[in-house]
Amino acid sequence: MYKCCKQLYEKEDEKMEKKFKTAFYISALERPLDDYESLCALQKLNGVELGETYLTRSACTEFIEHISSVMKEDLADKLKECNFFSLMIDGSTDHGVIEEAIMYVRYLEKSVGRPVTAYLGIEEPKAGTGRGYLDAVDSCFKE
Repeated sequence: MYKCCKQLYEKEDEKMEKKFKTAFYISALERPLDDYESLCALQKLNGVELGETYLTRSACTEFIEHISSVMKEDLADKLKECNFFSLMIDGSTDHGVIEEAIMYVRYLEKSVGRPVTAYLGIEEPKAGTGRGYLDAVDSCFKE
């Protein structure tokens, strides 16, 4: 019974992994979330087993949120390991005349010994002042 259950879960894990990879593809290429359903349908036509669940746009959104949280945790762990890092921030105004601040961190990756630049986040400062930007940085690091 145990072996049967284990095999069943392994097959389900493989299906979920394929769905996560598809969601990551959608996010990485900045494709519309509706493309997820089409890509899943294409994969099924090509004989890829995906199952019958988590094939919707909302499932793609959920997968992307989980991927994002893991990536944020990984970045936080790397920043905790390094002795120092630098923060790069740039402000701009979008089409809706809303001030936005995009932030990147640059740190030395210990395992490779090379500098790495990573996206930290984007925040809307409460004011276009230095204090407003500092609060946006604090909010981004808390997140």
